[in-house]
Amino acid sequence: MCYIGSSKSATGTLVDASTVMSNQSAPVVISPVPNVSMPRSSGQSSTQLNCDDSSWVDKFQIPWSKCPETLHAAIQNNQPPSGQDLRQLISHTVSDVFSFTRRATRDNLRAIARMIVSRNPKTFADYVNGKIVGDGITSIMLMLESKKENLNRQQPANIKTHKTATSQAEKSHRASKSAMRYGCNRWEVPIPSGETVESLESKQKKMQDLHLVHKSSAPLEVQQLMKETYGCQRFAINAQLSITDLLQEWPYLGVTVTLLQHYKTLTDVDIESLLSSSVDAKMLLVYKYCCNSRANSVRKVLQEMQFAMGNSGESQVVRNGLLLLVAASLDEDILEMIIFKVIYIYFTQTNCE
Repeated sequence: MCYIGSSKSATGTLVDASTVMSNQSAPVVISPVPNVSMPRSSGQSSTQLNCDDSSWVDKFQIPWSKCPETLHAAIQNNQPPSGQDLRQLISHTVSDVFSFTRRATRDNLRAIARMIVSRNPKTFADYVNGKIVGDGITSIMLMLESKKENLNRQQPANIKTHKTATSQAEKSHRASKSAMRYGCNRWEVPIPSGETVESLESKQKKMQDLHLVHKSSAPLEVQQLMKETYGCQRFAINAQLSITDLLQEWPYLGVTVTLLQHYKTLTDVDIESLLSSSVDAKMLLVYKYCCNSRANSVRKVLQEMQFAMGNSGESQVVRNGLLLLVAASLDEDILEMIIFKVIYIYFTQTNCE
């Protein structure tokens, strides 16, 4: 799935924005995509209910009808729901909550979480190693709260705001300062103009197919596709997906060329060139420091490097052996840091007259 909304749950998972968009009957806000408004139900006034008015909670209905059949099957069989099914339930529920208010309190969300759990306490309980450790109400409440806050983090562009030019400038300054503090210039970006959810998902699927053929390389076509889907990659990363899930969705983030390309877009820093220049500047200093070490592992590496210096220049040998030297100094197993492959070279003897 191509994620275009920053909707991280309390468990560190994402809600699929395309699933939310397919639900045309529910009020939806997807951020930070511009020019997306929140539909209102018929008869709803432009002024939403006050957050202190909790009367709407009593008549709120959990949108079970919008949830997939697999969730209903899990409930019927007293089984925990899958992560995807639970994320869809949270997404649909918060979308319906927004038809009443965008400022639901924690008590409101706890009451809604209690409604969800009451459907089947065994299904929505908290489990650790197969044992129930909690009723699940607090966990679901936190997921609802996280979803609500993420959707409220950036208002749609067409909702009128009454901010002065000064306040807008201050907000821009704070955002810029925050980005500089973390060293990231493009932490979260909207989807490119002219793109749609379907087109981005199509490009993501194409890269997944190409990765089956080019597992360790990135053709120019892939590099261009990675550039065009950068925003979706950021949403997946910012949602703190596990490395396994992230590489399953975006396999080329595990390829050196495209990973460095992503980092350069994020920070405007060419980390490969910067690392190379830093190694050149510090390698002789590290080498001289290690020459004073009495550790047998370090002395062994130094002997191998000094032997190699007879056939090559000192700088090149130090550069090539620097990682081995540092690993020996820190008593690290180099086999856990580098994957070594045996390459067989076959020579054929030809008779020359």
